[in-house]
Amino acid sequence: KSTDRGKTWSELNIGETTNLRSAHFLDESIGFLAGENGLMMNSRDGGQTWQKMPTGTFQHINRISFGDLSSGYAVGDNGTLLNYSCQVPDTPTLIFGESNVCLGEFEYQIQEPMVADIAYEWRVDGGTILSGQGTTKIRVRWDTPGRNAVLVRGTNNCGNGGTQGLEVVVSTLPQSISQVEGDGVVCINGSMDYSVNSVPGTIYVWEVTGGTILQGQGTASVRVQWNVLASQNLSVTPSNPCGQGQKFSRTISVISPPEKPSDIS
Repeated sequence: KSTDRGKTWSELNIGETTNLRSAHFLDESIGFLAGENGLMMNSRDGGQTWQKMPTGTFQHINRISFGDLSSGYAVGDNGTLLNYSCQVPDTPTLIFGESNVCLGEFEYQIQEPMVADIAYEWRVDGGTILSGQGTTKIRVRWDTPGRNAVLVRGTNNCGNGGTQGLEVVVSTLPQSISQVEGDGVVCINGSMDYSVNSVPGTIYVWEVTGGTILQGQGTASVRVQWNVLASQNLSVTPSNPCGQGQKFSRTISVISPPEKPSDIS
């Protein structure tokens, strides 16, 4: 078995001396082996332990193929054809919960009903599951800011269903803005683009004097049309679920085309 895409390998003791002819894994946990004399085996822990499956034949089984997670076929000598059918849980339809949050504790859940033979396996990137593992609702403490995720799949005695995910942007207090990119001297009635470094989960509130914001309000980049001559002001304030940051302002000089020169003497 390899857990690093074939760089290193470890030998598994499956407790069987019959020659094997085919192996097939549905995911990182559920796998099948087929071999001579009607041998068929199943693992639910990534190949660490194996259990024999009754096949009712002593013909050699040569190949295994699964069309989906719930059904598969095995073929062997003298026309042997075996069918495996077991219904794994459906992929959860949707994860409900806040997707733009501050560091802290939040709840996430799916709409599927809790069924006795199905457990829900949750995984969180960037946080810790405090309670609810195995159920349809968990409580998460977010520990790391950035783009994180909540993942869930159903599992039963047939195997693991498909995985549903929700991206969660986790923020801290907004970072201070050090500069606004864009020209500081512009022509009257002209438009200019201005931008700041974009941080996921942050809303940027822009304000101008002597001009109009044409597009981009709320984002890290805006386009402004300048309508009034002289020194004007452009400011931006970052905001996220953790609070509001400090406003950053910049002076913009709005000028007109030069007047016609006097007569040449």
